Amino acid sequence: MNIGYVADRDGGVEYHRLIRPFEQLAATGVDVTRYNAIPLDNVPDVDVDCVVFNRHLAGDETGEVIKALQAKGIRVICDIDDYWVLPSSHLLYRMHKAITPKIARSVQYADAVWCTHETLADRCRPLNPNVTIIPNAIALEDEQWQVSEMPPVKTIGYIAGATHVPDLAETIKAWGTWSGNRMLCGLTDGNAGEFTVMAAIMSEKGRLPFEVAKAMDVWNYGRFYDHISIAVAPLANTAFNRCKSNLKILEAGAKGRPILAQAMHPYVPFDCDGVIHVNNWKTAIKEADRMPMDEVIERGRSLRSYIEKHYSLSEINNLRKDAIR
Repeated sequence: MNIGYVADRDGGVEYHRLIRPFEQLAATGVDVTRYNAIPLDNVPDVDVDCVVFNRHLAGDETGEVIKALQAKGIRVICDIDDYWVLPSSHLLYRMHKAITPKIARSVQYADAVWCTHETLADRCRPLNPNVTIIPNAIALEDEQWQVSEMPPVKTIGYIAGATHVPDLAETIKAWGTWSGNRMLCGLTDGNAGEFTVMAAIMSEKGRLPFEVAKAMDVWNYGRFYDHISIAVAPLANTAFNRCKSNLKILEAGAKGRPILAQAMHPYVPFDCDGVIHVNNWKTAIKEADRMPMDEVIERGRSLRSYIEKHYSLSEINNLRKDAIR
């Protein structure tokens, strides 16, 4: 079978849900073609058995393109990793309002839908009952996901982009309980104003020392974890966030770092002592500050082992193979 996937950029979603998974499948002998886009006029030139895309395929033409591909006998799969209805607090809410119906049409018209877990699947099934759960995973053999030595000073860090300001606000009263260093790292470039807002939250409006790391691309951002000892994953309790994946846990674990994670789905359940579930951030950060480094290292090793066993991309890709057949 010939598989085509659509990725117009090397962004975080594309990297984890399309680019690395299909690169690995190609390495095992699957015939894979990457398309930057498939506008309606280019459908006659598409020569594959199956097309996989994330969220929406061709903007305003999404429904027409899906139907045209299907008319050629091409199976169309919509991959979804987030709920398509954003809360008003989200940085991209206004911009995304125009995209929301396009994603809904993609889910509805596709032959099949892939998503990250059952909670998100429940959102998809009213539009399309043919849903397969394919969790996020990490390409553990990649250089950026190798375990590295801990930094010389115990450091807590938040690895995320500027869209996570409402989530970060969950921790605003907690940072003063940490006596060491802390770092904010953006996965993708944000404007100066966005990162200023995040830095103000992390530093309690400048009262605490705080470092903003320069953004890295998706092929290198795992190296951010080299500079921290303990990761944090705060999450505001919204319907949108409950549909997100546990990727932040997977990233930290791949690097051998324990993580403090909000005690809510998608971070619960996660049965590993490398994941410390948090209901009270002030208490959690204070306890992490007191945690001996030997315990930090051991918890990180435990989480790395758990990720190797359950969330290796080479294993999760077997689900993709089965779903494509």
